[in-house]
Amino acid sequence: MIKDLIQYNSKNIELIWHEETNFSKLNNITQVYGIIFNKKGQILLIKIKSKSWSLPGGSPEKKDKSWKATLKREVLEEADIEIEKIKPLGYQNATFLDKLNSDHQQLRYFAIIKKILPQTIDPAYNIIPERKFIKPEKFLKYCPWGKIGKRIIEKAITEFKYLQSQHPHKTFHKNHPF
Repeated sequence: MIKDLIQYNSKNIELIWHEETNFSKLNNITQVYGIIFNKKGQILLIKIKSKSWSLPGGSPEKKDKSWKATLKREVLEEADIEIEKIKPLGYQNATFLDKLNSDHQQLRYFAIIKKILPQTIDPAYNIIPERKFIKPEKFLKYCPWGKIGKRIIEKAITEFKYLQSQHPHKTFHKNHPF
């Protein structure tokens, strides 16, 4: 378990990272984000409305049949990318310290890009978000998520390396930089 205190939009938030990947007991999931790798081992980031770079993902909707379905929909809407080999990495509990009863769970997944499509307008923002691929070691420069972000990326890299070792010629780039 890793703890961090952050300020977001002038609000104090306590984040606690959990390595647990069985999300069935969680009750207030407000966010599902993915660390999405291309075949070269780079991570997908998006930027919407000149905000900072972020992982793709968003909030569950009633039409989503699972948390994986939420991630697939959000990545398609925001980045026009289809994903596969989706695996949970863990979740962080976010507690807004200025409010009572404000615990939210934010799920984090690993996935691989299946197909990159031409970019279209994201229906949530009515713009075409920017998309960018970065080396994993640069993640914290683009997304300063502290100790928790570092741990999430470490877990995602481990998953990528494992898949690469299982399918070195079929699915992944042989000369991966890790």
